Amino acid sequence: MITWKSVIALLGGQAMFLTVAGWLFKNLTARWIERDTERFKSSLELAATVEVEQLKSSLQMVAFEHQVRFTKLHERRAEVIADLYERLINLVWTSQKFVFQGGYMNDPNQREEFSKASEQYWAFANFVDTHRIYLPEAVCASLDNFTGMIRKKVIGVGVYSRIEFPTGDSLKTYGEELMSAVRAFEEDIPRLRKVLESEFRKILGAEPPEKPLDPAKPK
Repeated sequence: MITWKSVIALLGGQAMFLTVAGWLFKNLTARWIERDTERFKSSLELAATVEVEQLKSSLQMVAFEHQVRFTKLHERRAEVIADLYERLINLVWTSQKFVFQGGYMNDPNQREEFSKASEQYWAFANFVDTHRIYLPEAVCASLDNFTGMIRKKVIGVGVYSRIEFPTGDSLKTYGEELMSAVRAFEEDIPRLRKVLESEFRKILGAEPPEKPLDPAKPK
């Protein structure tokens, strides 16, 4: 016959068992979760480290490729500027020679010098136009102004010095054109050339960059 004491003892034993079992389950579950969490964290850290290293490698590769492209572009720019400057100097000296000799007035055989100056101008203008992509827009505009001034002065002297029998008015106009051209080659053109030389040096890194060049207002 089951007594109340037996029932209580039985229930007490089951309760103890359930309590112990619950405690064990809770602790085991906590350990499993903790172990899985640590494993997941380690996996994330490893994946993050791999991603970071891959990103670093990609950035270094991109930076290297950019440096290579920049170096090649700078070398090409230097070649263009060197060629451009040589053409510019030749144009200046040929045109100046024609002007300083008075055009055709003192030597009718100056046709060759005039043709040479004209050919050099068009060759220079074509070279600038086909290489604008390598130069700042303001420098290209300044080059256009520079060569435009040279061409205008050479043509002015050439036209008015070709008159076979100059009268008072035509002789006066010739003198004005000649003096204007001489002043341009002695003052304006050297000033513009100096500004361009400074800009070329800045592009090549020989001078620190300053304010952008204003082609309409040479220093």
